[in-house]
Amino acid sequence: MEEVWSKEFEVEGRTFVAVCMRRPFREGFEVHIEVDGEVLTFAELGFGDSALIEKARALVEGHLKGTRGEG
Repeated sequence: MEEVWSKEFEVEGRTFVAVCMRRPFREGFEVHIEVDGEVLTFAELGFGDSALIEKARALVEGHLKGTRGEG
């Protein structure tokens, strides 16, 4: 059975939801964030909520810049 929870955060005035899933037999958890119909994922090793949100923000910011053709 999976343990699932979510955290909301903002990037550039938009609200995103990081869905976290802890699975048996794996260290940490997996994070999924939907951005404009595309799902971004990363592994988080349980460094706490602040680290999770900062990593999620950085991933979304990078994705948004890439999809807009910026830097």
